[in-house]
Amino acid sequence: MSYLGGGIVNIINLSMCSKFIKKHWQGNYPLYFSFWVNFILITLMYNGFESIVLHDFWQITLGLPVLISYLIFSRLILFPWQMVGLVRCCEKHFLQHGQTLLIRSIQGLIIVVIIVNAIGVIDTMHWYKLLQKQAFEKTMISDTKIYSLSLQNKATLIDLKGTFDFGITSDMEAMLIENPGIRNIVLSSTGGIISEGRGIFRLIDQYKLDTYVYRECSSACALAFIAGNKRYMAANARLGFHQYNLQSQTAFQPVDVAEAQQHDLKLLREKHVSERFLEQVFKQPSHLIWFPTIKELLESGVINALVGEQDNSGDKHKSVQTN
Repeated sequence: MSYLGGGIVNIINLSMCSKFIKKHWQGNYPLYFSFWVNFILITLMYNGFESIVLHDFWQITLGLPVLISYLIFSRLILFPWQMVGLVRCCEKHFLQHGQTLLIRSIQGLIIVVIIVNAIGVIDTMHWYKLLQKQAFEKTMISDTKIYSLSLQNKATLIDLKGTFDFGITSDMEAMLIENPGIRNIVLSSTGGIISEGRGIFRLIDQYKLDTYVYRECSSACALAFIAGNKRYMAANARLGFHQYNLQSQTAFQPVDVAEAQQHDLKLLREKHVSERFLEQVFKQPSHLIWFPTIKELLESGVINALVGEQDNSGDKHKSVQTN
């Protein structure tokens, strides 16, 4: 009976959805509802979601087919449905009530939105061509990875070295799934692709790994390091921070560097890094780098303690100073 009831509910919901789509398409809703709900609200919803997808989540979790399918649906199916229904509603409203100024204003807004959507389609096509070019160029170069991920200390520690390049997040995730005993990660990198830094951040946070730095960890690496459940550094190690330069990081255009930095400041804030420290994180231009002192790192909550030289164990008993 439960299956039968569920099937009936699904049929009713599908019927209601079909009626809603058809009613707007024919211009049979009141003008205020057709304009504010079916046009303005729905447009804001899918454009807001698209902004999130383009600037963050897709880079880690979504593939190209999903993204292209979404853009085709929103730009070439949903928007025309909104526009045609609203135009027909305006025509019926004008015949019944007049109000020429109101109708002309709405029609003018429709034209503006059409132009904005056309620009969006052009930008998307430009981005797609760039992404194709990038994919082609990657197939023309050596498949040798510019990073390494290795297991140490009886498969309880990941040793990450090299540039945060495309694929490092997925490789590390596979390693974590295959080795549930991993508790620590040692990071040694001067940075790389910011989206991959966020990907490593997500994995470290999700698996509650303790992070260690014995040499240098800068830019995207520093972001990933601060995701650590507990964070440790050697006395002669360095953490480096600077402003982002995303022109070579992703094919998406445009990229709002300030927005990306604000997003990552929020991530660092959630890790209880002091506001005074966060004010300094992105002050250095992208071609320079800020290496805060050990004292600054301890006082700001960026690191929890100092450790001795690396022995691939990640043992906390080597702590020599705590905040």
